[in-house]
Amino acid sequence: MLTSLDNSLLNNETIILERESGINNLARDVEQVSDLFSDLALLVQCQGDHLDNIETNISNSSNNIEGANRQLIKANNYKKAKYRCTCRCIFFLFILLLILVFVFVIKLSIKK
Repeated sequence: MLTSLDNSLLNNETIILERESGINNLARDVEQVSDLFSDLALLVQCQGDHLDNIETNISNSSNNIEGANRQLIKANNYKKAKYRCTCRCIFFLFILLLILVFVFVIKLSIKK
């Protein structure tokens, strides 16, 4: 009877050790899964930050494009104004040249 009791105790001890080993393995697996979820949460947060940066850059680009368009309109207006001014200067120089030629011709005709 003592031997059967010893065998029974050994079997129970073996079963307890196997269960303890299984529980320890399960605890390690749960810890690894927890670490994976923590890493995944960190990656999702980083990607969210990247998306926020992209959104900010797009918004800044849009503002810069609007500013560039305003500057191009100003440059075009300055170019037109410069062209008009140049045409007026050439016209007035031409008129002045005509007046000088007219005065010169009159002086030549008076001397004769």
